[in-house]
Amino acid sequence: MLNSPDKKITTFLLNQTVLTLAVSDFSDLHCCMCYYVYHPEENILVFKSKESTKHMQMAIEQVKVAGAVRQDVLDKTHIQGVQFNGEVLIEPEESLHKLAKQAYYAKYPFAKIMTGTIWIIKLNYLKLTENRIGIMSHKEWLASN
Repeated sequence: MLNSPDKKITTFLLNQTVLTLAVSDFSDLHCCMCYYVYHPEENILVFKSKESTKHMQMAIEQVKVAGAVRQDVLDKTHIQGVQFNGEVLIEPEESLHKLAKQAYYAKYPFAKIMTGTIWIIKLNYLKLTENRIGIMSHKEWLASN
């Protein structure tokens, strides 16, 4: 990828497990938490959810989404998290969907027996925030058009 996110951002995303996804259908807002996997070469987030859920019904109607990933293990003296926005790919290319499924089930093999669909978020923006005892830093990435 020509315009890759900073290594610190990708390393953080590769090492966490849960994202919070925020969706809107133009008249209402909703959020959910999902296990995810980050695929750095494609710069996508992959998660599994049933199409019938409120958040997926809203995401299908309005594919632009936002969300956050915080560190799995909380440390009150060192807060880290990534904010993101992107688009849910409702009908991704078959090769990308296959790659996403392989990556997701490699990280979460138990999810194979759960019902649901593998979904892909193509990332447009990432912002890593770190706060170490009052010293705040940010790293941002924006997709090129």
